[in-house]
Amino acid sequence: MTLPYERFAAVNRTREWLLLNCHNRKLPGYIREEMRSLLRHYPVHSELAHIAESVPQYLEATPDPLVQLVNEWSKEVDTDPDT
Repeated sequence: MTLPYERFAAVNRTREWLLLNCHNRKLPGYIREEMRSLLRHYPVHSELAHIAESVPQYLEATPDPLVQLVNEWSKEVDTDPDT
């Protein structure tokens, strides 16, 4: 399960990676141009932090359905009087 701080860090690292590689002459021009195009609309750290503060669920982790199912099953087993 991805935690909010992990998601926040992944978005920031992706922006840094795009910035680092959009000037890499070893990559084909069309890839570098696509990276620059993506960066035009990519949130900077301060924008992302503002979004996360104003809309907390924006970066909330979504529980894995399988983990939820196992947790519910565990609770049922723990409270079952027949065991």
